[in-house]
Amino acid sequence: MPLRQQRTPAPVRSKKRRPEAGERRIMEAEARAALNESAYPAVRQVKCVYHDGAVTLTGRLPSFYLKQIAQCEVRRRLARAEICNHVEVAPQEAREELSCWF
Repeated sequence: MPLRQQRTPAPVRSKKRRPEAGERRIMEAEARAALNESAYPAVRQVKCVYHDGAVTLTGRLPSFYLKQIAQCEVRRRLARAEICNHVEVAPQEAREELSCWF
């Protein structure tokens, strides 16, 4: 009986697809618009980046309340996207103290 050649299995691809450049720009623009509409000026300073189906928020805010507000503003606009909130919380007094060292 002849030996059968084994086939190499097809490579497994990630279920996450890479977003197109146009999709990335649209999602970032929507998140940016949501933050810009906030009534809180500090929230408007938060940066946002869209990558692999998730919007990542970065920056610094003076309270956890404003961190949550920023996340809620983006979630309201982009309900289907995952949101990674990497905003740092630094009270205003602490930021003023640290600014003299930089």
